[in-house]
Amino acid sequence: MNITLQDISIDEAAWIGLLFYNILVYSKFQIKDHYRTIAFVAPAINKHLMCDTPSMCSSAWAAEWWNGLARQLLHPDVPLMGCQVSDGLDSVQIPEMCSSCQDRTISWVKMTGALTREENLVDRAVQELMSWQMDEPIRANM
Repeated sequence: MNITLQDISIDEAAWIGLLFYNILVYSKFQIKDHYRTIAFVAPAINKHLMCDTPSMCSSAWAAEWWNGLARQLLHPDVPLMGCQVSDGLDSVQIPEMCSSCQDRTISWVKMTGALTREENLVDRAVQELMSWQMDEPIRANM
């Protein structure tokens, strides 16, 4: 799943087999489509009730999402996986956003699981591949 589709040669695709190759392609498409969807619109800010600057926090969050986090998901050469972006949220410091709003928003984003959905898609692809696997000893060892 970590290899780009362009790096799989025709010979390798033939060796993998049409069914398995199709599962890989479809899963990769789902992951990229999911990343495009979540990158396009910043998750809603989860404002702290005592925040004195809610509009500034909202604008800072939207700017950080588009200029930082979303770009990492959409990078054409070396995109980060959602779980990497999620882990990176722990150390991000967003200027002009109060720490209370930042902490609540990041916690909420992580709690939704949107950035780690890729793992579920990969697991589903592996399960589908395994269901087509006819070699019982191999399937038993997975």
